[in-house]
Amino acid sequence: MDAKTAIGSHARRLRERKGLTQDQIANKTGISYQFLSGLENGRENFSINVLESLATALDCSVAQLVTDAFASQEAAPPFVNASYFRRQVPLPPGMRVEHLETAMNATQSLIARINANLIASGAKPLPQYIQGNNFSGLVSNVFCDALNDHSPYKHNSDQAYPDLINPLVRDGGKAAGLEVKSTIQIGKGGESHNGHSGWHLIAQGLFIWWWFW
Repeated sequence: MDAKTAIGSHARRLRERKGLTQDQIANKTGISYQFLSGLENGRENFSINVLESLATALDCSVAQLVTDAFASQEAAPPFVNASYFRRQVPLPPGMRVEHLETAMNATQSLIARINANLIASGAKPLPQYIQGNNFSGLVSNVFCDALNDHSPYKHNSDQAYPDLINPLVRDGGKAAGLEVKSTIQIGKGGESHNGHSGWHLIAQGLFIWWWFW
């Protein structure tokens, strides 16, 4: 697949994943939807200006758009199957299932891009370079960043417990908080929390998630 087809196809997938129409992207970029259609189908060539405008409209960088386009040809990152969410389960104040889904997808996408770049350079996948507990820590940090970017919960500025707070929700004068833990072992993770009470999120095996109080 040539470069313009790879980038165009990925831009279309990203647009559809975000629930945006060609008209909406065309309005954001200042190009016609006919030209956008040609870009997405590999019939038109990208200029640097159009590539920058398209990346901005899709809420990513040019580097991310191009890198993901070629990485996706090798192994597309996994995405959450929203049908598995238990929507009746209580969530922390202000948190929605859609926030979790977006943050989980962003986390898996980033890890997949790291692995794709390693493998493309002839190296081994990331988990083969670091121990399981260190890999879990990396996933936890990436997921915290994703929640900061895609939910009302933001990094706790003092780097103390909890990891994230929702400054818009107050309980007894304190902002609602969320602590994130990750593990590669099924059924593990929560018992290492030193007895703190509050909203905890356990990221298990990178793909299984649940809440407990």
